[in-house]
Amino acid sequence: MLGEGLPLTYFFIINYITRANVAPYAKQNELIAWMKAVRTLGIVPQFMLSDKDQSEIDTLRQVWPEAKHQLCLWHILRALKRRLSLNI
Repeated sequence: MLGEGLPLTYFFIINYITRANVAPYAKQNELIAWMKAVRTLGIVPQFMLSDKDQSEIDTLRQVWPEAKHQLCLWHILRALKRRLSLNI
């Protein structure tokens, strides 16, 4: 928001939905509810960054279909380093 991220609220959601005993699709349902609440505040992003979590990508596309989506460069580089270090 205004050049700042929203990691604190997102942390609470991820903490809740990563527990072992959550229902199927709980993460995506909670993300949808959270993003819709953010959208009701009038926040309409033009672009978004994420790691390659498909439920997050699907949710972003559902709530803000007009926004451009990109993968985070840091996550891309980390994935490349991990793959290259496997020496396959």
